[in-house]
Amino acid sequence: MMKNNNNNGFTLIEVLITILIVSIFVSGLTILTITIKEYMARNWIIRTIDQYSNDSLELLSHKLINCDSLLIRKQTEFFDKIFIYSTDFNTQDFKREIVQCNFNQGIKINNELILNTDIQKIISKNIIDNVKFDAFNAILISNNEIKLLLTIEYYRKDNLIYRNSYISKTYLKNIGL
Repeated sequence: MMKNNNNNGFTLIEVLITILIVSIFVSGLTILTITIKEYMARNWIIRTIDQYSNDSLELLSHKLINCDSLLIRKQTEFFDKIFIYSTDFNTQDFKREIVQCNFNQGIKINNELILNTDIQKIISKNIIDNVKFDAFNAILISNNEIKLLLTIEYYRKDNLIYRNSYISKTYLKNIGL
């Protein structure tokens, strides 16, 4: 009688080693996928707030270009309050707008958020815990030029992870300082 020496199957050890290698590979891919998803979400939040900041400074620049006069007051060490005085072209009424920055919410004109955006609602608590408006300053460069500076900080677990500053330079047309 002849013995069959043909071993075409896998042993238990080979199967276990294969399962171990595949599970290590899958866990690595899972961790990589989660990391990429967090990174993309954080970048989306930062880009959204960047756009908000740029749009806010652009809106302020348009208000400043056509103002008749303005007054800059130091509110705190890091925050300035801007009083914009202008004439409404339709009604010829004189109006005053107060621009200030709220530490947690953003830039306000007459106590209303610019662009009606509440920054704290944009952030995702497991990616970025908090966004703080660190500074809002208006600097007169000359009699007809003003520079606006806005600095925003992003935190996760009370650690600063990102800081960005936005600068807008505006030439004032009708200013009478």
